[in-house]
Amino acid sequence: MACRKRGGIQRDLTLRLARNGDYNKAIRDLNEAIRLNPKPSNTYLSRGWAYENKMEYDKAVADYSEAIRLKPDYAEAFYDRGHAYEQKGDYGKAEVDCVQARKLGYSGNRRLTEANQCERVRSRWW
Repeated sequence: MACRKRGGIQRDLTLRLARNGDYNKAIRDLNEAIRLNPKPSNTYLSRGWAYENKMEYDKAVADYSEAIRLKPDYAEAFYDRGHAYEQKGDYGKAEVDCVQARKLGYSGNRRLTEANQCERVRSRWW
């Protein structure tokens, strides 16, 4: 079963399910993956992403926070948690996480470039 796999395969499964809008199935599969092996931080990141797409921001923040606890230098998790905080309207925490993601070298552009996100958060906060 795919949920027993680790790394990219697991993330690919989640992304495929999410593209089809099946966030609940993605979350169920990731719950099983976490039950089987709770240590890979990317599993929490993937589940957080699925929760965020369902607009369940508190659950997304919890998963991103667990990913960071497991891997304190996980730049993408800081970035994604910052985005979830922003969606919740908590711009102070969003900016802190965005800045930390940049310090850790995050350069992804899944939503916006990290500079644009930090600037957008800063403009709402200030």
